[in-house]
Amino acid sequence: MTSVVAWAIVFIAVYSVLVGIGVYVAKMGIKQPETQTVAVEQTESALVK
Repeated sequence: MTSVVAWAIVFIAVYSVLVGIGVYVAKMGIKQPETQTVAVEQTESALVK
């Protein structure tokens, strides 16, 4: 059972870190919408080519 508990702790830790990164990126994206749209336009033009 200890291995199951350890896996649960690891999973929760990784999940919380991913959520934290997602929230951080979302906040940065909201603060800098211009750079985000420029990057999207660049990737779209690259995909078209």
